[in-house]
Amino acid sequence: NNRYLFVVALSGFMEQLTAVIRSMIEISDNELENFLKLCYQKKFSPKEFLSQQGEVGNEIFFIVKGITRTTIVDHQGEEHTIHFSPENQFIADYTSFM
Repeated sequence: NNRYLFVVALSGFMEQLTAVIRSMIEISDNELENFLKLCYQKKFSPKEFLSQQGEVGNEIFFIVKGITRTTIVDHQGEEHTIHFSPENQFIADYTSFM
């Protein structure tokens, strides 16, 4: 079941998501409505992982409030930050979709 997961911490999330989508692309009301039917809300705690190394992800996240940090672990076991994602950004483990 391929569904989209959106990180949510506030009410009004659909309005925020709609505004961001409309600012990025032209989309009909019908297309947007069909897309939003696939979305659901989930709140994550600070320091909680959205995905783990070795897992196959099938979700796309939309950051409503807060920030995420993307890290990798090198061959020596050291963690490195490679990206931060602020509010109103979409994030995913895009390699899992390939």
